[in-house]
Amino acid sequence: MSEALTIAEAAERIGVSERSLRRWIADPGNAAVTRRITRQEERQTRTGRRVATVIQSSELETLRAAIEGGAPRETPATETRRKHGGNGGAPRLADTGTERLIEALQSQLEAKDREMRERLAEQAGTIEDLRRTKDALLERVAESESKLALVLAATNRLQIAQAETKEEPKQPEDAPRKPWWSRLRNTRD
Repeated sequence: MSEALTIAEAAERIGVSERSLRRWIADPGNAAVTRRITRQEERQTRTGRRVATVIQSSELETLRAAIEGGAPRETPATETRRKHGGNGGAPRLADTGTERLIEALQSQLEAKDREMRERLAEQAGTIEDLRRTKDALLERVAESESKLALVLAATNRLQIAQAETKEEPKQPEDAPRKPWWSRLRNTRD
């Protein structure tokens, strides 16, 4: 049986920092590999016994391949520190679970962005339709006002003409006649 190595020992042998290896193991996206190559083991420490995560030395190549398959990346800040002679630290391992989450969120964000653009375009079309309708209604109101002004002017002219000609009312031709017997009395007298 192969030797069981602690996280610190395994990190040293494969050439990454202990912190990076612990993060890679804790990543839910790497759970399938992690379950296969790690196990819990009780170990004696200076302060007593405790449960530690260990990796079989025979699985180091599998672990190295899995980590390298995730394409280790450096952050821009680490790259800048290295260029200027600062402590760049060990290369940051690709956090595949987090990257998948980021990609999923970015695709959701892009979908929402497309949806918002479509809504804005639709609203712009609706606004343009409303502007055209408003302009048509204002034009109709202006036409109605001009027609009303013509009617009022004609009415005023008629009133003025009627006041100037003020005729006496005529007797209607079909005025009621006196009864025939009253005509007889007038002739006898």
